[in-house]
Amino acid sequence: MILRDYQERIVEEVMAAALSEEAPGICVQAGTGAGKTVIGAEIARRLLSHGIRSHFFCHRKEIIEQTERKLYEAGVLVGPLGCEVKSVQAEIKTEKIGSKAVIIDECHHYTSNVWGALVGNYANAIRVGLSATPTRGDGRALTGFSRMVQGPPIGDLVAGGYLVPTICYSSKEAKCDPVSAIQRVPWDPPAVMFCGSIKTAKELAARLGKRAQIVSDECSAEEREAVLRAFKNREFDILLNKQILTEGWDMPEVNTVILQCLAGCPGAYLQRVGRGKRSSPGKTHMTVIDCASNIRTHGMPDDPRQWTLSGKTGKTLSPLATLRQCRQCGYIDRAWAECPRCGWVYLVEEKPTKQLPDGTMVLVESASDVLEIQRATYAALRRVATAKGYKEHWADKVFQSKFKQWPSEEVKC
Repeated sequence: MILRDYQERIVEEVMAAALSEEAPGICVQAGTGAGKTVIGAEIARRLLSHGIRSHFFCHRKEIIEQTERKLYEAGVLVGPLGCEVKSVQAEIKTEKIGSKAVIIDECHHYTSNVWGALVGNYANAIRVGLSATPTRGDGRALTGFSRMVQGPPIGDLVAGGYLVPTICYSSKEAKCDPVSAIQRVPWDPPAVMFCGSIKTAKELAARLGKRAQIVSDECSAEEREAVLRAFKNREFDILLNKQILTEGWDMPEVNTVILQCLAGCPGAYLQRVGRGKRSSPGKTHMTVIDCASNIRTHGMPDDPRQWTLSGKTGKTLSPLATLRQCRQCGYIDRAWAECPRCGWVYLVEEKPTKQLPDGTMVLVESASDVLEIQRATYAALRRVATAKGYKEHWADKVFQSKFKQWPSEEVKC
C-alpha cells in the first residue's frame, strides 16, 4: 500500500510513540477524507511486524467491512492471528479478551458510557484512536489518550486535490425553510440533508416528493441498505437523515450538503459537511446550503482549526466577524468585494470611531486597512460599470457617496 506523504508522517510518529512509551494512548486527528482507515491499517501492519497483534474497533457494520478491505489491501492478516476487526457493541457484551494493541475508529466517543467500557479491557494495551474531529458536544476531555498526532489542515487537503473546495450559501435569517432554499440557490444532486429530528425529515420528504427519501434508526438494516443503494444509483436526488450519516458513511459522489438544523459543536458540523468533501471524477466543488446559521456559528468548513485532547476544541481560528454574505444570493465567504456567484457589490460600511483622551476622533482600524478596503471596493465598482455599460464616472460617484470622498490616485492604482 502506497501512503501519501502526510499519512507516512502520521504512521511514523504513532509507531515511534507506541514502541517507546508504556501503554501509550495516541489520538490521530485527520480530517474527513484524509484516509484515517488507511492510516489505521498501516499502523496495524507495522505493529504486527513487531509481533504485536491488535484489535480494530468500529461502531457500524458498514465501517467494519470497509476496514477489513483496507487491512487486506495493506497485507494484514485479518483475524485473531493478525488484526481482528470488531464492533464496540459486540466487545462490551463479551468477556475480556486480551490484546497488546487496539485501534479505535471515531475515538472521540471513547469517553461515553458505552465506549468507556473499552478502558477497563485494554488499560495496559497500546491505544491508537482515529478521529477527524476529536471534540465532544458535552465538552468532556478525551481521557483515554495522552498525546495527539495531527494531520494536515483541511485547506491543505483541498490544495493537494484530496478534497474539493466548498461553495457556501447561508440564510439571512437565523433559520430558513430548506425546501425554499434549494429553489433559490444553484446546487447539484446527489444531496444529503441533515435534519433536527426524524419527524422534521419525514415532513420535508413529503414536501419534496419523489426527489427524496429518508434513512433513520427506525429503518431496518435491510431497508437502510436498500435506500443507500438506490441513492448511489441516482434513483432520487436528496437523502434526508437526522444524524445517522454524520460519521463513517462515504459516498464521494455527493455534491451538496443541506443543513436544516444547527450543529451543537464544531465536530458535528464538520462531520456533516465532510460527507460532500471527498473528490470524485468530474467533481470540481461541493455546495453547502446552510439553513440554520451553522457557518456564522462555527465558521467556514475549510477554516484552520486547533485540536487538543481537552474535548471542547475545533473552533475556527479565523474571526467570524470577517465573514461576508451576499444580500442578493446568500453566498457567504471571507474578504470579497464583489459576489463571485451573482456579481452583487459589497459596499463596506463606515468603520466605527473612538475618542482619544485629547478629544480627537479616529478610525478603529489602521490607515493601511482603510486603503485596502477602498481599493477593493473601487475595483469591484469598476468591474460592475464595465459589465453593465455604465458611464465613465459612475464608479467614482458611488465611491464618493459611500466614503464621503472622491477616490484618490492611490485608490485607483
